[in-house]
Amino acid sequence: MKADLKRGQAAADEQRQKVFQNKGSRAGKSELDKSGPQSAVSATAEKLKGGLKEAAGSVIGNDNLRKEGSAQQDKAASEKGVAKEEAKAEQSRARANIAERQQRAAEA
Repeated sequence: MKADLKRGQAAADEQRQKVFQNKGSRAGKSELDKSGPQSAVSATAEKLKGGLKEAAGSVIGNDNLRKEGSAQQDKAASEKGVAKEEAKAEQSRARANIAERQQRAAEA
């Protein structure tokens, strides 16, 4: 399933980003625990934070901060993919539910 592949990529990007962060900083939900809408909101925030870090790192000459920002933006792109695939999966489940109810009603 595409959503599972996107979640795996997002988790990998999250791990890559954590390399640049201090141990024990900010604890939050893993990508595997987020719903589609949560992933979409998180992706927007991660993209913004990553862009700011990357720009700040470039301006002040801090290569580690620039790399962290870049990794954070990669994570955001993966989260956005997760959100899209989750939305598609939700829509497919809803359609299947409706079709099943219609079939049961027709058989009754």
